[in-house]
Amino acid sequence: MEYFTQGKSFIFTTEIRDNPALRNSFFSLAQQTFDLDFEPWYQGGGWQDRYLQLGTVMTHPKYRGMGLSRFLMETVLQTWSDRCDGMYLFANDTVLDFYPKFGFVRAEEAQPFLPATPQKPIPLRRLDPSNQADRALLLNAYHCSNPFSSFFMEENDGLLLFYALGPFRDLLYAPLEKNAVAILEEDGDTLFCHELLGQWAGDLEKTLNQLARPHTRRIGLGFTPKDKLPGM
Repeated sequence: MEYFTQGKSFIFTTEIRDNPALRNSFFSLAQQTFDLDFEPWYQGGGWQDRYLQLGTVMTHPKYRGMGLSRFLMETVLQTWSDRCDGMYLFANDTVLDFYPKFGFVRAEEAQPFLPATPQKPIPLRRLDPSNQADRALLLNAYHCSNPFSSFFMEENDGLLLFYALGPFRDLLYAPLEKNAVAILEEDGDTLFCHELLGQWAGDLEKTLNQLARPHTRRIGLGFTPKDKLPGM
């Protein structure tokens, strides 16, 4: 598809994954704009055909103010409006006035925290997502979903691998002798549990406190629990 604006001609294409020149150009602009490195995700097989999220909407500084982002958003929405149940994205403060122009409605997010009472810890080992066996364990646990979450996205291995091979790479842990994975991040006396995937026994409160360290004073969740927990 060809797009004309301000006397210039642009080509719209979705065939960039398997075109080295276009793919590398996209990766370079993402690095420049958002400091995102998509190369490990691509090399690790994460760029599949079911990446179910709008993201990385960007324009090179040289071409801003020409309506390219508007054209891109309108084309995507027109193409997908009858092919999915809904669309969502995560917007930073600089574009809060941009996305409502396309029908997006701002939604407030709440981040649940509960006081920690550390218990006898569950033995954990860190996973290496570049290791074939560890990646298989991660994907198997993902396909079992999060047993404690009230909302879970299915069949989106590509998005999982984006985080596993990128920002969450060093946060992946597996309990011994279980088909389960915990995505955990520490910040001082706070333990943040991004996800609990797979087969976990017991209730959520006990599980979280078994994942806590002796110095942990509070635990934050990256998902909405099915049941209300103490202190929430």
